Amino acid sequence: MKHLKNLLPLLILSFLISCGKHHKKEDSFTLTDTEKSKIERIVENHLKGELFSKTGKHVPVNVENSIVKEIDGNMYIVSTYGEYTSTSLLDKNTSTMEYEYAGITCTSSGCSANNGCIPESKASCTPCALADCSKSVTSFE
Repeated sequence: MKHLKNLLPLLILSFLISCGKHHKKEDSFTLTDTEKSKIERIVENHLKGELFSKTGKHVPVNVENSIVKEIDGNMYIVSTYGEYTSTSLLDKNTSTMEYEYAGITCTSSGCSANNGCIPESKASCTPCALADCSKSVTSFE
């Protein structure tokens, strides 16, 4: 009986550690510099088209900042250029443990302060109250 008393805390500790490892696996996905650069180029090209359609001029565009962010349980890379915010959906590649571009980016200059204009699937963006959300869908097949 005394040995069982000592064994029970070890079993509980073992269970807690194994549960903790499962959560750490979820957090161990990374976004490679190559994938980040690819997404930023897609965003820059989309913004160049947006700005050209508004001004009629070719404007050089360079993403100023990009961060990986979780929104409503999905992972995104959020890139900014001036007043524009582009949110790109990320997929998880479980064989490489890396995030990959899911093929959709939503861009807005007015909805960056709230949760509007965010990819909600691989085909559409969440509504933006200011109606300035544009969608870019890219396929790599």
